[in-house]
Amino acid sequence: MRQEMLESLTRRFAKVEEVKCAVLACLLDPRYKAHAFSSDTTLLNAKVWLEEETETLEQDNNAQGEGTQSDDSSTVFKKAPYRRNPEETE
Repeated sequence: MRQEMLESLTRRFAKVEEVKCAVLACLLDPRYKAHAFSSDTTLLNAKVWLEEETETLEQDNNAQGEGTQSDDSSTVFKKAPYRRNPEETE
């Protein structure tokens, strides 16, 4: 029974380390970090993917900020204006 369960889990989760989102989630989760991967190759891929995602976000932030100056450097947490009625327009 134990062997059957192990084979079943191995078969079902064999390709999970190929899913970018799952790999990055494990890498960024402090409970797992690098311990969640079965091979060093997957860990290296995860680090490369994380660097790519970081560069993409930096490029997007730079592209949005070109030509505008703001007192608040963090635009991620700015709130949208409150509207009592969601259908209301400005």
